[in-house]
Amino acid sequence: MHNQVTLAEPTVELAPQYLAFYEEWLAGGEIFVPWVIGIDPTDFAAMVRYLQDNADGVNLKEAAQGMIRRFWLET
Repeated sequence: MHNQVTLAEPTVELAPQYLAFYEEWLAGGEIFVPWVIGIDPTDFAAMVRYLQDNADGVNLKEAAQGMIRRFWLET
């Protein structure tokens, strides 16, 4: 049996999977690496909007900060 694995851009539709991952990470007591995992997902839609804005170069905090597109591994 083969599991399909894809890369997906963050969307609000992936909230249940992401929140399960996040809670598991918290329970493990590990440091949030990479830093983006440490973003509080309580307002999930706002978190996704922040990630999309960052990928589009919108509202970057520093001029030197580059655009970063993030993908989540979806199984």
